[in-house]
Amino acid sequence: MNSGNNPARSSKGSLFWRLWLRSLTVKRSQAALAIGSLLVGAAVTSMLLNLYGDVRRKMTSEFRAFGANVVVAPAAGPGIAGAGESLLNEELLKRLKPFQQREGGLSAVLMLHVVVRLRRIPLDPRLPEFQNVVATGADFAALRALYPGWRFEGPGSSSPLSFAACVIGSHVASRLRLRAGDTVELERIAPSEEEP
Repeated sequence: MNSGNNPARSSKGSLFWRLWLRSLTVKRSQAALAIGSLLVGAAVTSMLLNLYGDVRRKMTSEFRAFGANVVVAPAAGPGIAGAGESLLNEELLKRLKPFQQREGGLSAVLMLHVVVRLRRIPLDPRLPEFQNVVATGADFAALRALYPGWRFEGPGSSSPLSFAACVIGSHVASRLRLRAGDTVELERIAPSEEEP
């Protein structure tokens, strides 16, 4: 049976459209309110569906941009030459290897933080003689993988750094007017000499 030949069905469809158009023309304020409500509902639904579908990817990328989610540090104990610093044994990293192989996104980097005195070579009498900074020793390629959001300029920005190279933050570089390729001297200072 063809629905196009059925007069009752076509008159019902025609009646629906006539009533709908009539309600739009006679009660314009109510029709505008109803259409506005539908548009707001559709926008909110679209926003929530987009947020729901994208939240896992965004959260993962945001947490990766912050870097390490877990930091393992030594308990206070005997340190280097009685300076009160503690070190972790590198054997700890070997125990993490099975986890790294099982879990795709797991990475671990050993780092050593030391307060040092940084001097520009040659000295410039118009600038501070030195700047106390926290120096971090690490496998820089692994560190860049752990902190993918880091950006830096100069030699080594696209290739691995040599052992004699160092990366200096923009604040310290501007204070000592350092540019990529400049030479600096690092001198370890005792904890009693540190600036407050």
